[in-house]
Amino acid sequence: MKLYKQRYLCKECLKTLSARTDIVEEGHTLSHQLKRSVLHMAREGITATGIARICHCSPSSVIRIIDEAVELKSRIARLPENLCFDEFRSVNSIMSFICCDAEGSHDIVAILENRLTKTIREHFMNRYTNRERAAVKSVVVDLNAQYIKFIKELFPNARIIIDRFHIVQLFLTASSMISPTVRLKE
Repeated sequence: MKLYKQRYLCKECLKTLSARTDIVEEGHTLSHQLKRSVLHMAREGITATGIARICHCSPSSVIRIIDEAVELKSRIARLPENLCFDEFRSVNSIMSFICCDAEGSHDIVAILENRLTKTIREHFMNRYTNRERAAVKSVVVDLNAQYIKFIKELFPNARIIIDRFHIVQLFLTASSMISPTVRLKE
């Protein structure tokens, strides 16, 4: 179906008006049916380029349609100034990543399916602007060196803080390795 826009001139006020239809959203050229078809094909796993070829539109239009229909996963409106990073054992004993607000509400910022550096970096780089990430003042972590490596890249102004629990745990582990005669007073 080809849709040609038609404009009408009002002789009273000299304003132009466009014809309207419920087939196409006002100001757009792609029909609602075409958008539904694009989303259906995307669910089937067809690439954006393939969908564009089938639907006779551009790949960027396909991506825009998908972006409009799909809400970004777990993006909070604003990153807290102080974050906590940790991992936990989740489904099938896989280690997952969790990030939460270190102060106030302790709201969860993100839960990711794994704790790989690539996954964590992509999550924050793709969902938050450089300005939002630069506003983070501190990141509290355990003694996981993996996190420390990429925190400065993601959050350039953030101080890295090792949480007290892990420092005490490290101290207790180290003190249990000292011979009984040299043991520190408790």
